[in-house]
Amino acid sequence: MERSLEQRYAIKLCVRLGRNTTETFQMMQEAFKDDCISISQAGKWHKVFKEGREEVADEPCSGRPTTTQTEENVDLVREVLRSKR
Repeated sequence: MERSLEQRYAIKLCVRLGRNTTETFQMMQEAFKDDCISISQAGKWHKVFKEGREEVADEPCSGRPTTTQTEENVDLVREVLRSKR
């Protein structure tokens, strides 16, 4: 994750310097070698930074929570286990 954030900062800098997507990606390949993100990802980030986005971190994802372990679920499981004894 840290490596991708570093590359996003690099893309953001290139946008501020007026570099196009191709120039940006070429510079990133030179700097990051085999760890470089794909050209499609570089293009996506270049576009959003050019449109004015400031934040380099991903937006929070919607949908299912990353875990189903909640206080409520833990209590329900404990109750079921107690009732089966």
